[in-house]
Amino acid sequence: MFLGFGLMLYSLFTHPIYGGIDFIKSNTPDYAFKIPGNFNWTFVFVWGFIALITFIDPGFYQRSFAGNSLKTVKKGILISIIFWIIFDFMTVFTGIYASAILTGVETSPYLDLADKILSPIAKGFFIVSLMAIVMSTIDSFSFISAITIGKDLPEILYKKSLEGKHVINLTRIGLFITAFISIIISLNFSNAIDIWYMVGSFAVPALLIPMVSLFYGVRFRHPVMLMLIPVLATSIWFLLGMFNKDSFGYPQYILHLDPMYPGLFMSCILFFIFRRR
Repeated sequence: MFLGFGLMLYSLFTHPIYGGIDFIKSNTPDYAFKIPGNFNWTFVFVWGFIALITFIDPGFYQRSFAGNSLKTVKKGILISIIFWIIFDFMTVFTGIYASAILTGVETSPYLDLADKILSPIAKGFFIVSLMAIVMSTIDSFSFISAITIGKDLPEILYKKSLEGKHVINLTRIGLFITAFISIIISLNFSNAIDIWYMVGSFAVPALLIPMVSLFYGVRFRHPVMLMLIPVLATSIWFLLGMFNKDSFGYPQYILHLDPMYPGLFMSCILFFIFRRR
């Protein structure tokens, strides 16, 4: 992953025509180097909340509990944050280069840029690095979701521990369900950003506040309602926007607020209503 994008950035920066910061500044849109760019602040903060999915992601806790001590876990999280800052910088900067060089996108900005800049061998290496990103995500989320559906949920619903071959069979069913839902979602979205935006808009209002509250020993009455009502509020806001699109096909939400905000606001209200004193 890192070597692939490092190779791409090195090839771009040393290119006789496209290399250098001056080329980027003179050929990218004006908003590329401005904050918040061509988006409004409410949309930017939505992605900040979506980043908090880390605290409701089972994979985060699975990896944390795999550490042999609290010190090791803290160090691992810090190192991971540093490396992901570096990786995000490389992917974003490559995207800025793509906006400066490409006049149109045929497949994806990264692949079109690789066709234009890299040699055949370097292009093959870069494609492998893209596949590494995709496959690592598929492995992680697919199997964690399969175990959640096949083992964790039945144990919660039936209130008894499952063992042996029964767990394996249920996990296989969970993997099939995960793959089926993933295929349906992928067929209805054109890029991964829209998927993350939609999933985050529903997951954060439902789970963020209840999950963080558990860290501090806060208990609730009607926990299911605490999660379902914010999802309902987000769904209504989302559907109203989808039924009111502008001429370019973008949903126009009430008060120009993204669907996450009414759901998160409702979750905050329910926190005080359902909290056990």
